[in-house]
Amino acid sequence: MKRVASVIGLPPENRAEYERYHAAVWPGVLARLAASHVHNYSIYRHGDLLFSYFEYTGDDYEADMAAIAADPETQRWWAVQMPLQRPSRIAPTASGGRICRRSSTPIERGPGPAPTQCVSTAETSLRSPDHSVWKVPSRSMRL
Repeated sequence: MKRVASVIGLPPENRAEYERYHAAVWPGVLARLAASHVHNYSIYRHGDLLFSYFEYTGDDYEADMAAIAADPETQRWWAVQMPLQRPSRIAPTASGGRICRRSSTPIERGPGPAPTQCVSTAETSLRSPDHSVWKVPSRSMRL
């Protein structure tokens, strides 16, 4: 199993619309994720940051991510979601440009727009620009 995580920003003025969409993710998007061996997809919000995490159980990660990216329903979903998000304001740490680190296990980028990458474990923490550590928040939007 491969664990994939990312961080991206969510402006406060877009929060309600973003959460409304994610409370009822389009069935075609969910079906494509499942067909591409993506499981346990979770998104956590802390203020204006979104931390997403999923588990990949397939045998050909690149092909499955390409299938997600080529899916017309997923492309429509991304076209709606991308304007609601913004690049993360979290500054990279000295650990190889990764902003999250509690393990030496590298993490790969998932499908979709290129968010800030990080390493994911059960005890992941986020580092803010002032280097204070935030635990991954408990508020979750499960897909």
